[in-house]
Amino acid sequence: MAGRKPKPTALKKLEGNPGKRKLNTKEPVPEKGMPDCPKWLLPEAREEWKRLCQKLSEMGVLTEIDMAAFAAYCQSYARWKETPSARSRIMAAAGVGKDDEMEALLGDEA
Repeated sequence: MAGRKPKPTALKKLEGNPGKRKLNTKEPVPEKGMPDCPKWLLPEAREEWKRLCQKLSEMGVLTEIDMAAFAAYCQSYARWKETPSARSRIMAAAGVGKDDEMEALLGDEA
């Protein structure tokens, strides 16, 4: 298909259907529902899942088909949260107190 990709019907409705064209009534719409929390998530990721899952589901933003993407977000959040504590442990073990020295120790990973 040449040209622009079609805009999802939900977006057209939100924008008030500015082109006033007929809306696609046959577009697939995922059923509402909360995905189950995967067992393999880190503990902190599970906490983030519990914190947001119900709220997002009630807003209609999170559906069953979003499980993998939402799990990836929660897992990334958990890893991001543990980064400062991991860095603090490395600094303490190395006897380093300044961020400049820490960056020199870790190189490009800092």
